[in-house]
Amino acid sequence: MKKTATEMTTKELIDYCGIFQVQEKDPTEDKYVYVNKLGARHVPDEETKQVLFARKQECLDYFAEERRKEKEAFEERQRKINSIPGLNEIKSARADLEKWHYEFNKSFEGEGAVGGMGVRKYPEYDLDAMADKYPAAMAYLKAEDEAYKENDELSKIGFKALNAIIENPDNYKAIMDQMDAELKEFSNKHLWD
Repeated sequence: MKKTATEMTTKELIDYCGIFQVQEKDPTEDKYVYVNKLGARHVPDEETKQVLFARKQECLDYFAEERRKEKEAFEERQRKINSIPGLNEIKSARADLEKWHYEFNKSFEGEGAVGGMGVRKYPEYDLDAMADKYPAAMAYLKAEDEAYKENDELSKIGFKALNAIIENPDNYKAIMDQMDAELKEFSNKHLWD
């Protein structure tokens, strides 16, 4: 038997009405709107609407709790990423090298081009030594490169490996072997595409 709006839990009511929270300009101003599954706005029947407005604060509290959980999950994920040994060091070195190349190339442009003069000394990082010292970080970066490919299948393979490394960086070798096997299978499957 179908539950009435009064009998529904807050989540059930929100799902039934297709509600999502919208915040406009002032983040302290909580709003919510009705949408159906196709995205077209609609208003539920009068009884459901009355129940919904009577339980408005419940809905707002539910959304606030969901935002809190999402923020907490994001922060926990970032903490795990930041705890991968050497990852920040390698990313910082790569970013500095990229910045140097940008500065160097820029010195050849425009009226006041000086052709490399005045550009700081080329930063000396031993990326190969960093890769040897921090293999889990390198595995993370390899999986991250794969995760952000435009091809959906490759991206899924990359994100699967990336998430596994975040959860268990000590198991990077097995994760990379699995990712490489999946990439090889992808290549073989699409060899004649």
